[in-house]
Amino acid sequence: MIGCDPIVTANKSTLVVMREGRTFVAMNTHGTPTAAFVDRPELAFPGRELRHRGADAAGAGNVGTLDA
Repeated sequence: MIGCDPIVTANKSTLVVMREGRTFVAMNTHGTPTAAFVDRPELAFPGRELRHRGADAAGAGNVGTLDA
């Protein structure tokens, strides 16, 4: 899977189709704020949590990251 946006990559509907040992994820780790972050500036971008979600779903060895 090519995950161009970490929020979409770690979305519940995306995670359910990943299979440990079968799915490889190339995840962009660059945090691009959504409208929710503009409307609520107190929110912190959950980059680390999003990477962990992908690793839990596909397996830690099956997630490659890049800051694009």
